[in-house]
Amino acid sequence: MLIFTFFHPHGRVLWLPFVWNGVFLTTNLKQIFDLQYHAFCSRFFLADEMKRIHSEHLSIVSDVDFYRLQEFGIREEYKKGEQIFKQGDFGCHVYLIISGKCDVIVDEQLTYQVGEGNFLAEVGLHAGVKIRDEIQYSCSVKPTSDVVLIKFHRATLIKLMSRLPSLDTSLTSILSWDVVNKLKTQRQLITKGVIDNEKLSVSSWHRARHNQNKDRYKNLLTPLVRGNLLASKTKIAISNYRKIHSIPIEAHESALKKLGWSLQEYNNGRRNPTVPNNTTTLNQLN
Repeated sequence: MLIFTFFHPHGRVLWLPFVWNGVFLTTNLKQIFDLQYHAFCSRFFLADEMKRIHSEHLSIVSDVDFYRLQEFGIREEYKKGEQIFKQGDFGCHVYLIISGKCDVIVDEQLTYQVGEGNFLAEVGLHAGVKIRDEIQYSCSVKPTSDVVLIKFHRATLIKLMSRLPSLDTSLTSILSWDVVNKLKTQRQLITKGVIDNEKLSVSSWHRARHNQNKDRYKNLLTPLVRGNLLASKTKIAISNYRKIHSIPIEAHESALKKLGWSLQEYNNGRRNPTVPNNTTTLNQLN
């Protein structure tokens, strides 16, 4: 096409289509080179432990997408007993456990355990709730053995997912299964004897899980309703999260109330900020 527009039968160069064809060709060549480069790197330069994690836990992510994903991660190591993050603290990272095991603790009560291939602090990503800001942690996480993690900045991860639709789809599926898997393993704590099968212990465990679910939902809503407007797209993502985690309307309304929203304002997508009683009016100034 470039040759045709340059050596046109009319005897003159068709510069506009020539330039646009050149841009189109250059863009496609760049994408092809980028794809081949990452395919080559994923085969020959990916660390063995990352190849294992990809093969055993993230296999539905393509080789190229996985290599791109791990490029944006930061490797961290924690010793047994060190705290990865603490309940009530704020953070803007999502973690993938490469090796080792951790206890997840709420109000000093063990709620569940995580290990190789599990994610931490992924709040809402599996439901399409893509929060780029800091989120308050609803639990503490402590390693029960030496642990290796890959840490992703939440905003960077979301940007990468939006740029690579194939990664977005596959990673969302993996995160959804990860949530389901963690919910299933919670129950096993009792059957395996990790949580005492005594009435008081089980009651304390259920209470901690309930508090964690309640706080997690409130912490998820906090950055989403920070302003006075709420987009329809955001409400759809929140609705998906509520369905997945069986958040009843009463808990939803209670969390909104704590954040200064009424249920009606939420449904309308707009909050009406109230004027403080001690605000000085213009008449008072005059």
